[in-house]
Amino acid sequence: MHMPRFAFIPDPEPGYEQRIREHIQNLRIVDTHEHLMNPAGIAKNAMCDFTLLLHHYADDDIKSAGMPKTVFDGMLGDTSLTALQKWNLVKPYWEKSINTAYNRVVLLTIKELFGIDKLDEATVEPLSVKIKEAYNTNWFDYVVEGKCKADFVIVDGSDRTYGDPAKFRYVQRFYYLS
Repeated sequence: MHMPRFAFIPDPEPGYEQRIREHIQNLRIVDTHEHLMNPAGIAKNAMCDFTLLLHHYADDDIKSAGMPKTVFDGMLGDTSLTALQKWNLVKPYWEKSINTAYNRVVLLTIKELFGIDKLDEATVEPLSVKIKEAYNTNWFDYVVEGKCKADFVIVDGSDRTYGDPAKFRYVQRFYYLS
C-alpha cells in the first residue's frame, strides 16, 4: 500500500507553538502602509475620545449598518457631545456591525492598548479618558515602536509633519502633481 508523502514527515519537537509565538513576538517590522492622523492634532480634536477608533474603516461598517454619514461625521466634530452621548448615537449601528472585521479590530485595539474588554455605555467614558491621556504622552512611540515593533512607518497621506524622519517615510502620489 502506498502511503502519502506527508505521513513520513516527523512531528515537530514539543513546544514548537511557543517557539513560533516567541519568534513572531520578537520580530521587528516595517509598516508599509498607514493613513495616520498627526498625533499633535489629535489631542486638540473633538474626536479625541472613543470615536477616534471608529474614524477609519470601522465607520464604513457603522454607516453600512444604517447610520447616516451626515450624523456620523457631525458627531465626530461636535465638541458639545459627551462620550456617552456619542455612544448613544452609535450604539444601534455598532450592535448591528460588531462582528465585521474592522469593528473586531476596534475591540482588539481597546483590549490590547487600553485594557478594556468591550465597547458599551459602561466603557466609552473610561476609554475616552484613557485615549485623551495617551495623546498627551509619547503615544505614537509607545504604539509604533513598543507594541508594533516597527522600525519605521510609511505614511500614505499629504501631511509630512509627523517628525523624526528616521521613524516616518512618506508616499508621494504623483497624480496630485498634474
